[in-house]
Amino acid sequence: MNDTEAHGAGWYEATRVASPERPKLAFDLDVDVCVVGGGLAGLTAAREVALRGWSVALLEGNRCAWAASGRNTGFVLPGFGAHIDGIVERVGLDHTRQLWALSEQGLDYVRKTIADNDLPGVDPQPGWLHVSKTDNAAEQVSYAERMRWIGADVEAWTKAQVREVLPNPQYFGAVHYRNAFHIHPLNYALGLPRSRKRPACASSRIRRRSPSMPAACASASARRARWCGQGTSCSPAMCISAR
Repeated sequence: MNDTEAHGAGWYEATRVASPERPKLAFDLDVDVCVVGGGLAGLTAAREVALRGWSVALLEGNRCAWAASGRNTGFVLPGFGAHIDGIVERVGLDHTRQLWALSEQGLDYVRKTIADNDLPGVDPQPGWLHVSKTDNAAEQVSYAERMRWIGADVEAWTKAQVREVLPNPQYFGAVHYRNAFHIHPLNYALGLPRSRKRPACASSRIRRRSPSMPAACASASARRARWCGQGTSCSPAMCISAR
C-alpha cells in the first residue's frame, strides 16, 4: 500500500509537492534539541531552533503533517476559539486588543515564511468570509464594529456582496477578514524543512521514529534525554514534545 492509499485520497494529498522519504532512525544522534512530532507545531519549533544555530532532530512516527496539520481547511485566521465578546468580558478591552495583536503576529509569521522561502504549491489566497445563514444585516454590522474596536481588519458585507462571490441562497451577510488568507496546509508543512534562512552552522534532521520509541520525553528538565528503539538513540540537551 502506498502513502496515498494509507493516508486516504483527497485534494491536498493529490496536489501535494514531492517530499523526500524520511528513513527511520537507524543510528545514534547527539543533538542540542530533539523535537517529537512532525505536525505544524513540531516542524515550526524545529525550524526556529535551527534558525538560531542549534542542531536539531525531529522524530515523527509517520510522515510529516500526516494527520490534522496536513488535512485541515487551510484558513490562516487571527483570533481564538473563544467568542471575542467573552474574552472582552473576561480580561477587558485593552488586554483583548493585545491578545488580538498577538494572534495577528501568527498570520504575519506564516505569510513571511511563505514569501521568504518561496514555498512551492502553498498558493496563498487573500481574505476569509464569516458568512451568516440568517438575514441579520444589522447584527453583522454591529459585530464588525466591535471587532474593529479590538484592532481587527474587518468589514461587514451585504447579502448582495456575498452572493456575488458565493451564489448560494442560504448565505446572507458576512464579516470579511481582509488580513486572513487560505493556504495549501500540507504543502506548507512539507515546505518548512526546506527553509533557505537556516544558518550554515545549523543542522536539522528529520527521522521517522520506531513505534517502540516513547512519544514524549519522560523528563523535559533532564540535561540529557534518550530515546531507545532498535538499538538506536537520540540524545539531546533538550526535548520538545509537539504531539
